[in-house]
Amino acid sequence: MTNPFKGIGIWMKMYWAEILTGLFVAFVCAISFGAGFILCFAHLQDDVRFYEAMLYTPEPRICALCSNKTNANIHAPCIVNLATGEVAELAIYDPHPTETYAVEKKGYTSFFAAAGAVIQQNCDSEYCVASLPKTEEPMAPAHFCYECRRILTEPDRNGYVIADMYNPEAVEVYTVWDGAKYEIRDYLVTVNRTDSGALEIEVHGLLDEHTSQNQ
Repeated sequence: MTNPFKGIGIWMKMYWAEILTGLFVAFVCAISFGAGFILCFAHLQDDVRFYEAMLYTPEPRICALCSNKTNANIHAPCIVNLATGEVAELAIYDPHPTETYAVEKKGYTSFFAAAGAVIQQNCDSEYCVASLPKTEEPMAPAHFCYECRRILTEPDRNGYVIADMYNPEAVEVYTVWDGAKYEIRDYLVTVNRTDSGALEIEVHGLLDEHTSQNQ
């Protein structure tokens, strides 16, 4: 009787290189699958923890998004720091309604820090630029009411959002991403990434532009 294992042994000797290659590929695939599974599981756990915090963290007495802490008329678009709940209005008209400590430099250009960003304001030319930090901190639900947590969607979980807080009863939120462009009432808001890698939010007036187009 012929020994079947002898034939297998001969075949393995003939194709040992192909067999080793196949085993190596299978090993790499198994490692990659395992690493991918672990990363997905870790990401899933982060999502679970985030949404648990969104659901079970108590509401603050004053919401950072829909409550006007300053009692001032917020007309211009704002940036909202999701990690700290700080709000900075990117006003383009003088005087600035909320940042009274702004220091005047270089004529009518003022520089100040607010909501973790460095803000440059030129009321004479009617523009405002906010330079955001490179590191994006995760959102802290404790600064926002349940309704505002609902409108702060998945892409806005870290860093900042742009908010139109002119009407506290109907706050509108816009995502901050490189290349974004929004028309918010009388304002043109654009987002661009600088050479240093940081994002800049620029606000310009649209009222004069629309007026000149209609003439």
